[in-house]
Amino acid sequence: MYETLTKYLPELTKTKYGSWVLDTTNDGSLAHPKHFPFIDYDTTVDEIRNAIYAFEKSHPEYQLTKYNDILAKNHMDRGMQSIKTVDVQDLDGQTVMAMLMAATRIERFCTGAMLDFFESGNIRQWIQRLKDIDDANQE
Repeated sequence: MYETLTKYLPELTKTKYGSWVLDTTNDGSLAHPKHFPFIDYDTTVDEIRNAIYAFEKSHPEYQLTKYNDILAKNHMDRGMQSIKTVDVQDLDGQTVMAMLMAATRIERFCTGAMLDFFESGNIRQWIQRLKDIDDANQE
């Protein structure tokens, strides 16, 4: 069921998934305004983010647009630390997908959050849990 995400597990062994891009050429004047820092993400990050949104669209029964409610039901809040420290071994697929959705949404308000989720190994751990669920369902 989660193959669109679990197929990326071999690619999730890197230590670097993007880098900050800082404007060092402009001086901040009206003629040369500085650009906001941003992250140039690895293509794997973009592909996984797209796969998360595609899963949400193709599985409305998961109600991932209500990811905050799913997290709250599982005693998590929508903050980074709350979902980073959860032991996912006993979580169901809907909850793990809600965590992945939360990670993608947090990035919209906190630039660099996704980079942290990838480089800390959280994304790999969560996608591995989805693979474990798939494997158990095939037995």
